[in-house]
Amino acid sequence: MPTNWSLTQSKAQIGAGTLAFDSNVAAGSFLAVALEVDGATNPTIPAPTDSRGTVYSALRPAFLTTNQQKLSLWGGVAPTSGANTVSTFDTGSFDAVVIAEFAYALGLGGGFTIDDNDDNYLDPIPTGANGCAGDAMTPVKDDELVLMMVGTDNGGAMTFGNGSTMVIAAQTVLSGAGGDWCVLAYGTVLGVPGSFTPTLTGTGGTGTSGAILEALVSAVAEGQSFYTSRRRRVGR
Repeated sequence: MPTNWSLTQSKAQIGAGTLAFDSNVAAGSFLAVALEVDGATNPTIPAPTDSRGTVYSALRPAFLTTNQQKLSLWGGVAPTSGANTVSTFDTGSFDAVVIAEFAYALGLGGGFTIDDNDDNYLDPIPTGANGCAGDAMTPVKDDELVLMMVGTDNGGAMTFGNGSTMVIAAQTVLSGAGGDWCVLAYGTVLGVPGSFTPTLTGTGGTGTSGAILEALVSAVAEGQSFYTSRRRRVGR
C-alpha cells in the first residue's frame, strides 16, 4: 500500500527573516519549517508565522549545538490556500531556513499528532561519504511522515545525497569559515514496524559538529483524536 504523504514543494535560503513559497500552498496541507540560527546567546526561538495565518507548533524542542548553533523544527496545517510567505526568527548572522509543503491524500481535517518517542540527537557531522545517522525512532501508527533536520556550523561546503531511509526536501550550503548548513529530509513509514534509525549518506565536506532533530508526524482524520502519554494532537 503506498503512502498518502507527498512533498508538494520546498525552498531554502541562507539567512532567516522571510522566505516565500514559489507556488500557492493548498488549504489543509502540512507545512514544515526548519530553522538554524546563531545560538551564541542561546536565544529563545519563537514560532514562525506566515501570510496564511498558519499556527506552527514545535515538532521537537529547540536544540543548542556545541558550536553554538540553535536548531528548531516546526509544523502546522495551512488554513487557507494562496500565496504564502513564512517569517522566522532572525539573528542577522549565520542563519539558515528550509520550508516545505506536504500533502496528505486523505486530508488533515483533524489536524496532526506529534509522536514524542524520539529525542534530540547530537552527532558530529562526518566528513567524506560516511553520512550521518539520527536516533532510533519507533512508529506508533500506520503511514507516518518522518522529518529529519540536520544543521551544523562548518568550515566548508557540505552536501548530502539521498540516504537509504530519507530523501532531501531542501538544503542550504554556505562555504567558507563560519558557514552554516541546514537540511530538511523526509520519509514515510508504512505499517507499524519496530524501531528504525533515519540515515543520510554524505558526499563530502568538512563539518565538525552539528545536531539532528527528528519528528514523527501522524495525520488525524476529521472526527478522530489521539491523546496518549507519547503523542500530542495539534488541531487545525
